[in-house]
Amino acid sequence: KEVTPDDVVATLKRHSDEKSKSGALGVLKSIDTIKADGGNVVVTLKDPNADLPYLMADYHLIIQPNGGMDKPDAGIGTGPYKVTVNQPGVKHGGERFDNYWQADKYGHADQVEIIVVNDPTARMAALQGGQVNMINRVEPKIVDLVKRLPGVTIRAASGRGFYPFNMFCDTAPFDNNDLRMALKLAMDREEMLT
Repeated sequence: KEVTPDDVVATLKRHSDEKSKSGALGVLKSIDTIKADGGNVVVTLKDPNADLPYLMADYHLIIQPNGGMDKPDAGIGTGPYKVTVNQPGVKHGGERFDNYWQADKYGHADQVEIIVVNDPTARMAALQGGQVNMINRVEPKIVDLVKRLPGVTIRAASGRGFYPFNMFCDTAPFDNNDLRMALKLAMDREEMLT
C-alpha cells in the first residue's frame, strides 16, 4: 500500500515511546508532539534541533504500515521491493514494487535475493563458484587477489559504520582526563581508516 502520514506518525511514536527498546529512542527524545495534518507530518520539538532532518534518516526509523505496531519484525518497509522472503540471519528476498515512489532511481532488478553468509571464506568461495552475483565485506588482505578474478570488480563504498570507543566520563577510570587523552593519542586514526 502507499505510505501515509499516519504510518509515519505511528512509526515515530512507536520509536519515541519511553518503554521502547528502539535504538532511535535517544534521537527522538527532543520531540514534544507528532501528528498528521492532511498530507503532512508535523513534529513539534521541546527545544531547537538543527540536526532533526538528519536524525530522521536513522536506519531504525524505517516507516512501516501502522508504524510496525502490529508486527515490527514483518520486514515491510517503504523500499523499492515487496518482501517475499524474510528469514533473519538466513536470507531475504523481494520482488520489484511497481508503485515505488522513486522507481526511476532504485529497484532496477525484477527480484533480489540476499543470502546471509557470515564466514568470509565461504562468502568468497560463493563468489568464485558463481553461486552469488556479488558479496560485501571483502577482507582487505585479499582485495588484490579478488581484483584478478575474471568478471569481478571491486567497488569501495564509504559506509555509515564506525567503531566507537566509549569512555563514560563519570565512571572510573574514564573520569580521568589524562587517561582519556592517552587513549586518544595512542590510536593512529589514519591507520584505522585504511
